[in-house]
Amino acid sequence: MAWMSPQSRCTRGYSLRIGALALAFAMAFAIAHAQNGLPPFSGVWRLDVKQSKIEAKHPPIASVATIQYDGKVWKFSRTHRYLHKKPDTWTTSMIVGAKEYRIKREPPLTIKTRVDREGDVIVLREEYVADTGEKATNTVHYSLLNGGNTLVEDEQEVTSEGNEHNVWILTRQTSHSG
Repeated sequence: MAWMSPQSRCTRGYSLRIGALALAFAMAFAIAHAQNGLPPFSGVWRLDVKQSKIEAKHPPIASVATIQYDGKVWKFSRTHRYLHKKPDTWTTSMIVGAKEYRIKREPPLTIKTRVDREGDVIVLREEYVADTGEKATNTVHYSLLNGGNTLVEDEQEVTSEGNEHNVWILTRQTSHSG
């Protein structure tokens, strides 16, 4: 080892300790982020009709959604409001990444539903089979933009009557802790 003055050895030791401390802090931050690295979907969201691209046959004039997401369970409730008909509320609570589809019978339909997390995106997949044998699918990719203040619901619906591609844009109204 090359000769170093006592002052150089002290400075070098101090630098190494600071570097090690900085590395430990960065690792602790990364571990904490990984443990709580959930996309912040939880909250109350209001539909921005003007920013959205809605192909639905009867689009709502307003909509509010409430989401609770703790990394394990996806709880979603939304109410569409219409000009000339009663509000429509749809609610679901699903285990994220469950091995099996949830199967629900709502005559004349049988509905298979599954929710998965793909990175920072939540994906809802629904398969419908009518008693007549007709089939349809609905897939929604939920993602966040603008620092978690904009929710994008990118929905693809495929039916025997035709397809719809809706891009619902919602803005955060309040946070909601899981």
